[in-house]
Amino acid sequence: MKYIYCLLLVLLVSNEINAQERKNKFSFGLKVNPFFSWLKTEPAYWNSTIENKGSHFGYSYGIFSEYYFTKNVGLSAELRAAHFRYQYTFRHEMVVDTIPPPETIMGMNRNAELNYIEFPLALKIRSNPKGNFRFYGQFGFAPAINLSAKANDTFFTYSAGDIVENNKNIKKEINKNASSILVGTGLEYQFMPSAALLFGLTYHAGYKNLLDVSYREFDSKISYLAINFGAIF
Repeated sequence: MKYIYCLLLVLLVSNEINAQERKNKFSFGLKVNPFFSWLKTEPAYWNSTIENKGSHFGYSYGIFSEYYFTKNVGLSAELRAAHFRYQYTFRHEMVVDTIPPPETIMGMNRNAELNYIEFPLALKIRSNPKGNFRFYGQFGFAPAINLSAKANDTFFTYSAGDIVENNKNIKKEINKNASSILVGTGLEYQFMPSAALLFGLTYHAGYKNLLDVSYREFDSKISYLAINFGAIF
């Protein structure tokens, strides 16, 4: 009988160790990411010009999970909402029939705001702990779906001067899907046995055109640099 008791004890201890190991492989958390984004543009016509108006502040927030298939190498998956802004001036002579009556315009200035749902997936490699700290690097991609797009447009016309359209819905002009390559680094601070704070930087290089093909008067891609703040549980 004592051998049975010993066997049961060994099985219980082994199960507890395995449960702890499974727990250590998974982690969940929350993250907030303020960022600065910019639009990389190229005219589609030889007689047109496009001027990007600098970088703009945006933000994203959401949840994430991590699974480590070795001690320090794993996958990180996120689900987050992102808000972007951009501004540009496009100069190309064309007829716009959405302005009654139809006008021949010399160009336009657009100030737009876009909302996306992003699904970043990255390979994450972290160092062994150094005190309460450990460093990490990650590389992956971030597909996204456009939820809404609004713009304030100013058209430069020959006969009617500047024509302004505010709070214009431009969702049909925006590509429904967006994608970027991401690379990042940062550190984790373990302040409790089962909780840590996260600080990092992530660069997203957009590689898919912002505009839908039907409205592609120039090529444009959004890239951004984000500061990451998070908590891991």
